[in-house]
Order: sequence, then C-alpha cells, then structure tokens
Amino acid sequence: APDAGEASVAQTGSYDAASVTAVVTLTGDGATVSGSGVSVSGSAVTFTSAGTYLISGDLADGQLIVDTADATADATADTEKVRLVLNGVSVACSTGPAVFVRSSPKKTVLYTAAGSVNLLSDGSGYTVEDAEQTEGEVYPNACVYACDDLRLDGEGTLRITGNADKGINTKDDLEITGGTLIVTSPGTAVRGNDSVEMTGGTVTLTVTGEGDGLKSAQTEKDGKGWVSVSGGSLYITAIGDGISAATDLTVSGGTLVITS
Repeated sequence: APDAGEASVAQTGSYDAASVTAVVTLTGDGATVSGSGVSVSGSAVTFTSAGTYLISGDLADGQLIVDTADATADATADTEKVRLVLNGVSVACSTGPAVFVRSSPKKTVLYTAAGSVNLLSDGSGYTVEDAEQTEGEVYPNACVYACDDLRLDGEGTLRITGNADKGINTKDDLEITGGTLIVTSPGTAVRGNDSVEMTGGTVTLTVTGEGDGLKSAQTEKDGKGWVSVSGGSLYITAIGDGISAATDLTVSGGTLVITS
C-alpha cells in the first residue's frame, strides 16, 4: 500500500505544489530545474536527495540518475523516498540505461501522472559480458536499472524499450502497484533480483530474444528469490519462461495471460 506521504498523488493524480521538491523540464540536450535536489551536467539529470520531482519533456541522448547516498552528511538523508513523477517524458540513452538508480537506500518510485504517456529506451552496445563481470560491482544491463529497491506506480502509461538486454532490472526488490506498463526487450523483460511483487496495474511484457517475461533470481539470501502476483493484469509473450522464480511463485489474484 502507498505510504501516507504518497496518498494524495495516488488518489488524485494531481500534485500539490507545496509537496513537489523540484519541477524538471527536459530540453532535448539538457534540463531546466525549478527547485532543489537536482543537478544537471549536459544531458545527465541527477536527483541527489529524497523528494518528489515532477518531470516532463525530452532527452534525445541522456539519463535520469538517482544518486542520494552522499547527498549530505545528515544520517537521515535517505530515510525518505525519491519519487520521480513522469508527466510526458521521453528519454533515450545510447550508452546506458535511460533511468539509472545508482544509490537510493530507502526506495525509488517511478510514478506516471494521470493521462501521461512516457517513453524510455536504451542503446544496444553498452553491456558487459557475464564472463567479464566481477561479483558486487555495478553492471547496468537494462533500460531501467536500479541498484536498490524500485516501485512502479501511477495512473499513466510507461513504455520501455530495452535494446541492450533487459527492460527493467533491479539488484534488490521490485514492486508494481499501478499504472500501465509496456515493456519490450530481447532479454528478460522485468527482473527483480531479490523479489518481484505485483499488486496492481496493467503490465504487458514482450520478449523478442531468449529471455523470460517476469523474473526473480536470488538464491543466496534467505526469504528472497520469490515472485508474487495478487492483483492487476499481466500479459506476457516470451520465448523463455513466462514467469521465473528462483524460489517461490505465488499467484493469489489478478489476471494472467501467458504465451511462452
């Protein structure tokens, strides 16, 4: 369930100006910012502190980056969530993920504003082969890549085109609680390494290569590696598994249509 601080957004789809930390307008090769908690370096837009950020506009070749770990010496810096409210956003990145959550110890929420259509895509040649990777390091391999927990929510549409490998990949937990999500990718469409929980929304996943539709892979941590679907509508077309859970798969509600 949404936190109390998210209630007004989740219920109405509108945003009280007083609750928005910054308004970010993407301008093709950069961004303008009204508010705090955001730094812009060329076409890289970085969110450096917890808060709610209302984002619109286009980036032709850039990234939205969440990196709050060193935002301040205050020990409470990451006790609140980073909320990226996508309100008509188009971001393409040729050299990495369109959205890269580098560090957000509490959680990052991608929220689609009511009536909005948002487009994310990555390039095709930036991933590191599995054999060349080192355990514990960060190797982005998805259009939306998160090193920490990620939640997808909202009332609008988020269309993700993964070209390198995966559509969405988190190293920790992934939640899908609302909105319309459409993902196309050659590798696994949606992967939450530690867990995947879907409680709402309409999700359509299309895998054009040999990946899986919805996946959790963690086998090293007790109580992880599970997938749970309790609500929403889930449509999967995959050459690999429709749903793949390293440990437990629980389906207790919702609509599932899977072609594998």
